[in-house]
Amino acid sequence: MIKKRGIILIICFAVLLSFFYVVIVDHGNQDSEEIEEVLKDFNPFLFDINIEPVSSRYAIASYNWGYPHDTKFGLVELKKTLFGWEIVKATSDRMAFDDWPQEASIMAVYNELSESVVLRGRVVVSDIEEIQIQTKDGTRYDGSDIKITDNYMWYFITKEDVDLTGATITVLSEGGEIEDELYVDDEWNIHY
Repeated sequence: MIKKRGIILIICFAVLLSFFYVVIVDHGNQDSEEIEEVLKDFNPFLFDINIEPVSSRYAIASYNWGYPHDTKFGLVELKKTLFGWEIVKATSDRMAFDDWPQEASIMAVYNELSESVVLRGRVVVSDIEEIQIQTKDGTRYDGSDIKITDNYMWYFITKEDVDLTGATITVLSEGGEIEDELYVDDEWNIHY
């Protein structure tokens, strides 16, 4: 009788361990494909999807959509559940070239999600080397903190409570010269 219980306990433990591995462990590329499927179900007209895994159970995806010239720029927050990836929050902004000053080298918008704050936008000038963000308390973010994608989009995802009001966004050219400076005011509006 005791041997039967021991065998049953070992089998239950093995099944539980297998379940834990299948449900909890990060699956990398499989997750990206699954997220893209969720996004395509959400809106079949998406272009230039960029997925940024923040953790194994939380991701943020950005994309373009709209006609003409993919003028809408969307952001989706996703969480992994027992049933796969699910959308927590989605937002979309218009990013047409006639909405920003002619001399602007980047377009920028601010989005607040449930777990992150995201500054993102479109790179207008092709010789941009780097984008830097300096908060009003002097904290500087640059390099790997701010991603510039191959399709001329950029984004900065805060991984902590960062106050971006009063922040300055500096755009540097390939030669290291300042191309542009933008300012985020207290109401999250971006000024050129």
